[in-house]
Amino acid sequence: MSEIAIYFSGTGHNEKIAYEIASLKGIEIAKIEDSLKRNFFRDSFYALTKKNVPFKLSTELSTEHDEIYLLTPVWAGHLPAPVVSFLRKYSENLKNKIITLISVSGFGEKNAKIVDQIYKITGNKPENFLFLKDSELELGEYKKKLEAFLQKKGALNMNPFALTKLSYGLYIVATKEGEKINGQIANTVFQVTAEPIKVAVALNKLNLTHEMVSRTGKFSVSVLTQEAPFTFIGKFGFKTGRDVNKFESVNYRISDNGLPIVLDYTCAYIECKVVNSFDAGTHTIFLGEVIDADILSENPPMTYDYYHKEVKGKTPKTASTYIKEEKKE
Repeated sequence: MSEIAIYFSGTGHNEKIAYEIASLKGIEIAKIEDSLKRNFFRDSFYALTKKNVPFKLSTELSTEHDEIYLLTPVWAGHLPAPVVSFLRKYSENLKNKIITLISVSGFGEKNAKIVDQIYKITGNKPENFLFLKDSELELGEYKKKLEAFLQKKGALNMNPFALTKLSYGLYIVATKEGEKINGQIANTVFQVTAEPIKVAVALNKLNLTHEMVSRTGKFSVSVLTQEAPFTFIGKFGFKTGRDVNKFESVNYRISDNGLPIVLDYTCAYIECKVVNSFDAGTHTIFLGEVIDADILSENPPMTYDYYHKEVKGKTPKTASTYIKEEKKE
C-alpha cells in the first residue's frame, strides 16, 4: 500500500505530527503551502466562508497513493481555507482513497465535525481519525495517544500476510429461497461447539447468498475436494447469482431440509439452521446449528493453501481473507 502524509500547519504542531508519522511508517510527506500571511480574523473569516485560496502541494498527490494521512488544524470550528482548497482541487482523486484524519487544535475532539466537512467536499469520509490538543503537544503528552492510534489501525509494524498462515478449507455455502437456489465459495467455515454441534460461516454483505441466508435462516455447506478445478470454483466464487444460475450444469440435489447439496467435487456436506448472527463490518458471521451432515467420498478436502499453490487460484475482493497485493515495480 502506498501512503502519504499531507499536512497544513499554522503553529507547527500538525507539521510535527506529520513528520513523526512519516518517520514511524517510512512514507512520503507533502505540505499544503499558501502564500498568505497569518491573520487571525482573516483566516477565521476564510474558514467560515470556505473561501478558495491559492496553494501548492510540495509533493504531488498521485493516483498510486492508496491512503492519505491528512493533518490539519481547525480554525473557528472549520477546516482552514488552504485545506478546503486542497480537498476541492483533488476531490476526484480522493474519492477512492483511504483518508486518515489527524488534527491538532486548541479544542481537540470538540472539533470532530470536520470529519463531516471533509465528507461533504470529497464524498469520502475519513475511516480513522484522531484529535489532539495543542496543550498535549506542548507538554509532550501526545506520543502514547499517537502510537496507540496507529497501532490500533494496524499501521505500525504489521505484516497482514501473516494471516495467510491460518488454515482454511474451501466450501460452497448455499441456500434455497422459493424456487431460487444460490451459493458462493467461502473459506471461513468452522465448528464452534460440539453439543449441540454448531458451525459458523462468514459471508460478505454484498453477496446474494448473504441476503438469502438472512431471509431463509438456513444454509448448507458442501466441502470441496482437491479435484475441484478452477473453472468450477470460479463459477461460485467470481460470478453473481443475480446474473447467472450458478447451479446450471452442476450435479446437486435438494435435501429433505430444502437445501441444495453440491455433488460434484464434494467429499461431505453439512446443513444448518441459523441460531444467531453477528455483525462483523463488511461481513456477517452466521452461527448455525447442524441439522444434518454426511460424508460423500474419501477424497481429500481442498485446503485454502492447496487452492493457492496447486490450483493457482485468486482471492476475490469480497472474501473475508482478501489482502491487497503490493504493486511491484
